[in-house]
Amino acid sequence: MDNPLKRFTNTEKWNDPWFRALSPTTKLLWLWLVDHCDNAGVIDPDSALAAFQIGSGIEEKHFVELGDRITTIPNKKLWIPKFIRFQFGDLMASSQVHCSIIKLIKSHSLDYPIPSISDNNGTVKGGDTPKDKDKDKEKVKAKGLASLEEVRLCCQKVGLPLSDADWFWNKCEGNGWTNGGRPIRSWPHTIAAWKSAGYMPSQKQQQAARPSGNAELIHNQKALDRVEARIKQIRDSKPINGWPKGDPELKELQELKVERARLIGLLGYKA
Repeated sequence: MDNPLKRFTNTEKWNDPWFRALSPTTKLLWLWLVDHCDNAGVIDPDSALAAFQIGSGIEEKHFVELGDRITTIPNKKLWIPKFIRFQFGDLMASSQVHCSIIKLIKSHSLDYPIPSISDNNGTVKGGDTPKDKDKDKEKVKAKGLASLEEVRLCCQKVGLPLSDADWFWNKCEGNGWTNGGRPIRSWPHTIAAWKSAGYMPSQKQQQAARPSGNAELIHNQKALDRVEARIKQIRDSKPINGWPKGDPELKELQELKVERARLIGLLGYKA
């Protein structure tokens, strides 16, 4: 390849509990998918090629292990929902690079929030004229728009707060229930896709407030060190004849063992 793609990578992924929990082959498969997908995060995976380049056999279980980090789209290809946001941030119609991403999103029929791309005459590129857009909006209205209560119920079912539901409903009411100038085919699926991509306001707030993976790792390791030191201290003070039934230190020891197991799980260590 004369002009190989250059992409951002998260150097903290090696400290991410999700990534650490993957099997060695699945770790390599994930890196392979991220390197080989197109700029919308879509790929038609060639398992034989992946196995050859990774140096390990690829089976269905390895794709299953990746969970909701990948999803199958209608054309049977795989999509990495969080790829676009990680690589390009919020898409803007004024960016030539982003315009090429938006075209890919449309070509794959992805449920991803996109701005309209207009030329100097106000016509949306891709063949949609203002009249076409008005007709599409009329079709959506004919089907019946979702009520705020319906959107709230849907968000609650997928674990999103009511604030996200209110934001989604107001956004759709404001733009005629369209996404990038095109009518939303299924608003519940759009909510699910946007949640998977981390696009909802509550998710953005959590991402901004969340400490870096390395800081979290250090915090958990220090907590584990304190727990293990206390366990040793209690064991060293064990009476010769053992603790009497109901002894507070025996109860504390049992609680510390539970906490140690939890921290070991977070750190990805073997118990």
